[in-house]
Amino acid sequence: IIVYKAMFRRFSVNFALFSIGIDAILVIAALALASALRPALSSLPLIQYIPAPWPLPWPLYLLFPLLWTGIFFLVSVYDGRHHMRLSDEFASLSIGSAVALVSMAGTLYLSFRDVSRAAFLLFFSLAYLGMVAWRIFARWLLPKTYNWKRAQRRVLIVGAGSVGRQLQRQIQGFPELDLAVVGFLDDNEEKLHLQTDILGQVNQARRVIRQHKVDDVVIALPGSAFELINSLVAELHD
Repeated sequence: IIVYKAMFRRFSVNFALFSIGIDAILVIAALALASALRPALSSLPLIQYIPAPWPLPWPLYLLFPLLWTGIFFLVSVYDGRHHMRLSDEFASLSIGSAVALVSMAGTLYLSFRDVSRAAFLLFFSLAYLGMVAWRIFARWLLPKTYNWKRAQRRVLIVGAGSVGRQLQRQIQGFPELDLAVVGFLDDNEEKLHLQTDILGQVNQARRVIRQHKVDDVVIALPGSAFELINSLVAELHD
């Protein structure tokens, strides 16, 4: 099965870079805010009394953003081909944040041991909540508020078997991707007569693509049809 994965990218590379920048800024802001708010925690049980804001070592303002965003990169938080559903994105975000928490705590243990543990936990909570909040805003509020709409991409699926039909259902299950299946190509004579969404045979791909203004072609054929797949890819390369 050959699937054009870029078609299922929820956001662009530019938005991924934007996300990295926003997350890094949030980490820096959370560090500064936790330092300023640390005295307010002194009234809580088991918290050491600190009368004035506790200045955090300046290297943390460089190290923590790099560490947190680097871990997010490794667990694919910034990969637009993942996290189509909100729950999947938050699960990945939480896992990455948990790994970042352990990594940052270990960094403090090996370097700046005098950093307040209460301030560190406050910093982590503020940064994590900020990352969750802005993603909710970007995913739901911005498109609804400004009615942003991408140009719909028209998809042609080569192969009307079980794999092709499953792919059609997957595309229809994510309307936010603005993809529309215009139909199928298949060489099965029985399917050509019984299924009205089959637009022709595989050797008619160029005509169908021009006629229906197709943007993306997805090949959903069995591996045994490798000669047909290679021929089709070569034909449509231009």
